[in-house]
Amino acid sequence: MRAKLIGLAVLLHVLLGSLAAAAGEPDINGLWRGSIYGSDVQAYVEQHNNDVKAQVLIHDLLGETNIYHVFGVIENGHMVLTHNSGHRFVGDAHDGEIVGTLTTQGGRQVEVKALRVPTPAENGQGSSRQGALGSSHRPG
Repeated sequence: MRAKLIGLAVLLHVLLGSLAAAAGEPDINGLWRGSIYGSDVQAYVEQHNNDVKAQVLIHDLLGETNIYHVFGVIENGHMVLTHNSGHRFVGDAHDGEIVGTLTTQGGRQVEVKALRVPTPAENGQGSSRQGALGSSHRPG
């Protein structure tokens, strides 16, 4: 009886995992923008299946730029990303928007909202994304 229950549990896990994979994750590749405490935030996100990595640039009010490299996973639109310093972002991606909470290494929680920035191809201006985050200058 116990072996049948374990077998059933394994089968359900496989089937549910297959259904989630068939539904697919939202595509979060590309450039995203938001703000934290008045500072401009840009993130260039690369997604490979469920693995996510991002280069996050924060242009503060004094004109300085800080760059963070974060890594994590996305599953059914829910994402968890971490930075090696201990910062952690937990949120959801849907309809061209990422919303969640950034918890700093010190425990401070900040609500974050970012919107997808259309690529030049989506704007009818070619297909190059080159330079979207390559500049350390504050965007105009």
